[in-house]
Amino acid sequence: MVRDLSVVTAAMIGASTLILVVAPIVLSRRGPNGWFDVALLIGTFVLALAGYFYVIFRPEIRKWRRRRAGLCLGCGYDRRGTALDARCPECGLSS
Repeated sequence: MVRDLSVVTAAMIGASTLILVVAPIVLSRRGPNGWFDVALLIGTFVLALAGYFYVIFRPEIRKWRRRRAGLCLGCGYDRRGTALDARCPECGLSS
């Protein structure tokens, strides 16, 4: 988790730097590609932001999906046949 977070954070910083430093240069020169350069920069920033939020909220999304499917929150073991107050037979996590 920490490694994924650091990689995405670095990508986010890189995309932000790209937007803040390169976008004014592109806008001032308006080369042969015109607005395509700006759209590419904005698209890069949006994708980096989406990846950042995915890594941040991935554990919560996983827990929500497992809870909704009746699985153990820790290991994903199918607990539909066990008692509600019993511990998971695979990992021992209590629900």
